[in-house]
Formats: sequence, C-alpha cells, structure tokens
Amino acid sequence: MKVSVIIPTYNRGHILERAIESVMAQTYANWELIIVDDGSTDNTEELTRTYLSESRVYFFRQENTGVAAARNTGIAHATGDLIAFLDSDDAWEKEKLATEVDIYEKHPEVGMAFSDVQTVKDGAITHSYMPCMPLFSSMVDKSLDVNIFPSRAIFAMLLQEYPTIPSATTVRKKLIDQNGMFKLMNAEDWEFALRISRYADIAYINKPLATRFIQGDSVNSTKKPYALRDMILELSNYRKPKVCDSSERAAARNGQETLYRFLGWYYLHNKMRRKAISTYIKGFLDLRSGEMLFRSFGVLIPAPIYNLIKNLFCSQAVQCKSDLVPK
Repeated sequence: MKVSVIIPTYNRGHILERAIESVMAQTYANWELIIVDDGSTDNTEELTRTYLSESRVYFFRQENTGVAAARNTGIAHATGDLIAFLDSDDAWEKEKLATEVDIYEKHPEVGMAFSDVQTVKDGAITHSYMPCMPLFSSMVDKSLDVNIFPSRAIFAMLLQEYPTIPSATTVRKKLIDQNGMFKLMNAEDWEFALRISRYADIAYINKPLATRFIQGDSVNSTKKPYALRDMILELSNYRKPKVCDSSERAAARNGQETLYRFLGWYYLHNKMRRKAISTYIKGFLDLRSGEMLFRSFGVLIPAPIYNLIKNLFCSQAVQCKSDLVPK
C-alpha cells in the first residue's frame, strides 16, 4: 500500500526541514513525498531542491492561492493508495505511517484515520489533544490502542467538534476521488473530514503520532476568525431537513453554538468588543439561543459581575478557560 505524503508550504524555509526529515525517518518505506510551494518568497525552493536526489520526493510550485489549493495540487499529483497530510511547521513520529497502513490493511471499512496530537507552544508541551475535545474524548475507549467509529456516529460528532489536525490525518485516495478535494479557503480541513465521514468509518489512534508546533505566524493562528465564520456558515447547510435527520440537525446546531461562542471570545480576547457583541447577537438570531443573548449583554458589564450572574443562572459549568470574558 503506497502512501502519498503532501506538504503544502509558504515561507517556511526556516522550519520546513523538520517536517521533511520526519517523513524521511518513517519506518514504513513505501511512500512518496509531494512538496507544494504556495508561492513562497523565501528560501523554500532552494531548501527543497536539496532533497530531490531522493527518487521518492517531488516538488511543485504554484502562485499563492492558499493551503487548501496547495493540498489539492498535491492530491492531483499523488499516485498512492493513501493520502497523508503534513503541514510544513509540524512533524511526525517515525512509526506514524506504519501504524496507519496496518489499520487500513486490517479494516477495509475505514476510509480515514487520525492519531492523537501533542502540541508545542513557547517551549511547553501538551501531550494530548483530547482535553480540549470533550465530546470526542467521551466517545474514545482509552483502553484500546485503536478505536473504529462507524460513519454515522463520527459524522454526528464532527458536526459539533473537530478533534484533529491535517498533520495527524490520512485518507484513502479513492474516497477523495469519489467525494472531492478541499473546498473551503478556511476551515477546509474540518469540512473535508465532515464530508468524508458520511461515506466511511474513521479510525482513531490513541497515541500522539503527530506534533503540532504553534507560533505567532502559524496558519492556525492567523486565520482562526475566518475559519470559525466559514464553519458556522458550512454547518448551516446541515440544518436543512433534506440534508440531515433531526438528530444530525440538532448536532449541527450545537456545533454552530460552540463556534459562535468561541468566535465571540476571540474578538473579546483581541479587544474587538463591537465584533464580539455583533457575533453573539447574530448567534441569537440564527439559533434563538438564550446563551448568545446573555453573552452579548455580558460584554457590556464588568467581568466579576458577569461571572457571578453566570454562576447563578447557568446550569452548565465552565469547561474551558477560553469561555471566560476577558476584560
């Protein structure tokens, strides 16, 4: 089983080597590496060309059109049975591909697989992605090395939560051929996984086989508000009766409410109070959510009073620090 590894990159010449070397170090040897330079202006091309003596490494350059388009370019040139994504500022454990190929060979019903993720930010390491994913974490049988989730169950979860990153994910190429590549400019990975989950079971590897490095100019840091807005709009499509059943529509609504909450918090955290109020009001009008209306008023009052009222009247405890109103 051949794996096509796709690294989209833009001005990451100073750290790209780490990602490439983590592919070269894989214990599973039947892979090809496709590096797509999305119009970099630094030394990305020069660095990449030092690896082209390796017959399994390919390099393509395109005009700057975004990470989704760069991944699609890689997919278009891929010849493997599996597609594995790796962002240029991330890295893999050496057994990642071997672990995933073993799952695909043993479970033909599995169309996508992803592992846990460890995160490195400012030198601090978080060894699991799961604490920030309460819904998905509650579904995982932690006594198993690999969990296989039926399509319907994982689809309902993905309507509410996205518990992985592209660098931890592989997918059968035939599913992409049948259901399309990346479509959105932002939140493209979530929408892609959600679409694939309707047609295949998904495997979760209960071990961090990918490391996510967060820095100030990382893709996830710079496009977060756009991704949240785009996914709110995308989930509205799944609230239509002809698209989903009642339980799936309810799940999509829950997902939208969570995203409105985090988008409002993002604006507050970055001192954009008017945008925060506008976001919460839009959430109230869209979802008829009392919580959204409550949060819009909460922006206007001091944090201690807001949190006191919240503790008195909200039945659900605060689960994340990012749920607090920053002043």
